Amino acid sequence: MREDRPMTDSPIPTPGALPQPCVSAASPAVPPVETGVTLSRPLSVDASRTVTFLGEDLRVYATYALIRDLEYACRDLLVGHLPAGWDSVGTQVNLDHKAASPLGARVRLGVTLARVEGARVTFAVQAHDEVGLIAEGSHERFMAPVDSFARRLQARARPAAPPPPSPKPAQGLGAVF
Repeated sequence: MREDRPMTDSPIPTPGALPQPCVSAASPAVPPVETGVTLSRPLSVDASRTVTFLGEDLRVYATYALIRDLEYACRDLLVGHLPAGWDSVGTQVNLDHKAASPLGARVRLGVTLARVEGARVTFAVQAHDEVGLIAEGSHERFMAPVDSFARRLQARARPAAPPPPSPKPAQGLGAVF
């Protein structure tokens, strides 16, 4: 069935819709940040950055560790351009992990501040090892005063609820099949 009105009431955000940053009308103005600034960071793939489930002979740079390293590089680049009392939080990662880098490989991360839309900043990210490109994508962050983040977090904090009761164990073979 065709609807003649736009789907503005949809709980699914429309493409290009911006999530709300942690900055309120009472917050200071978002500081100006220039696009095009870059950061290059070398690292070695040590044991803490590798997966172990493939066995000792196949320890490779884990995607989750690569994402963490790229996120920190983006944050470190951005925080150097923000006034005191401001920081940023990651809100989105889009990464194509194209090739495996073994334990001991030397990797160079490259991040570029590609777009600024109010408090929302988007970085182009890449990672190369000695052989070539291992990953590329984008990372999005929101800038805000740290005290604004603290207020939002405190508003979401709740006392820990007791865990739900465990389900009763299955009885007999009929419960298994």
